[in-house]
Amino acid sequence: MKLIFVTNGSLDHNFRNFNYYQRIYHFAYWTEETVFVNHDALISNEIQNICKIIKSNLKGKTGLFFYLLIKFKKFRNCDLIITEPSSFCLFGVISKVFFKKKWVIDIWDIPFRDLKLSFFSKLKRKLQVLFFRPIFRKADLFIVSILPDFQLKEFKLPEQKMRCFTNSIFLDEHESLPSLDSFEKFTILIQRSQFYKGFGLDLMLNAFYLILKKIDAQLLIVGKLMPDAKVLIDQFPFNEKIIETGFVEHDEFKRLALKSHICVIPYPKTVDLEQIYPIKAIEFMALGKAIVYTKIEGLYRLIGEAGMMVNEISAQNLADKICYLYEHPEERLELERRAKEKSKLFDAKIKNELIFQYLKELVKKSK
Repeated sequence: MKLIFVTNGSLDHNFRNFNYYQRIYHFAYWTEETVFVNHDALISNEIQNICKIIKSNLKGKTGLFFYLLIKFKKFRNCDLIITEPSSFCLFGVISKVFFKKKWVIDIWDIPFRDLKLSFFSKLKRKLQVLFFRPIFRKADLFIVSILPDFQLKEFKLPEQKMRCFTNSIFLDEHESLPSLDSFEKFTILIQRSQFYKGFGLDLMLNAFYLILKKIDAQLLIVGKLMPDAKVLIDQFPFNEKIIETGFVEHDEFKRLALKSHICVIPYPKTVDLEQIYPIKAIEFMALGKAIVYTKIEGLYRLIGEAGMMVNEISAQNLADKICYLYEHPEERLELERRAKEKSKLFDAKIKNELIFQYLKELVKKSK
């Protein structure tokens, strides 16, 4: 099978557990794969050595789109094209309508995700949905790795074309990790690639303030702090109890998580966060960590009884759960065992083998 994969994402090793990286990695062993990426995309040696990478000579998403149109004539004998749920779908629909190619949309994130939630950003997304809805619907197959019954419903995708999954990770990289001593002080870790004010940091800080009244602890914040989040840290009365790492390499994130006592996912109940399956939740489980998380749909479906859930989301309830695990280390050990066991359900190799079977069936029907 000859396959073209189009992505705007980075293929650096730090993104190894992202869906598009997984697809490219696994499909390279089963197909003759060509991957089109942005002109400045980072590429790991692992990916560089197993498939053909073509970098756009033109800058940005728009540049990559036009570069695809220019170069596509050379690859018109491909069997299948995979794009993300973005403006690259214009290339997908052109390939399908004019060149009769099979086209798959890999929906690993919320299409046209709006993190600003301003009047203009909401209006922009509404217009994007209206414009791209008929385009998306022309795809032959949808690989869905978010909850389909939230914002994805706006696109009115044909259900018979949807193949729904949770997220997954490379479990093998967690099997041979060395055991590390925990931090001397009781450590609570939270992690995001980027922290904004509205993604639970304020909830965690309010809970941490209550925790410090009972126990001597430190809060380890792993990830880049955006300006509005940085203000929250600066205003916190005991910010000497907070450790900010900024961005860290993926291996360093795993080391910090292993040394922490508890990993917390303090998401507020918002439509945006309810519909995703956070990769970090699976990584925490694979690392065998005790997890405290708030009750939102995607997190609950992933973690369930393998973590301690905060039913009624409040700083007091979150603080109470964390303090309980501090006072009951045997409960913490049981959660670690459950988390490690449940992580076995989220094997990237198994997920991508199944996706590939769907792709083979699709190509076979066209011949």
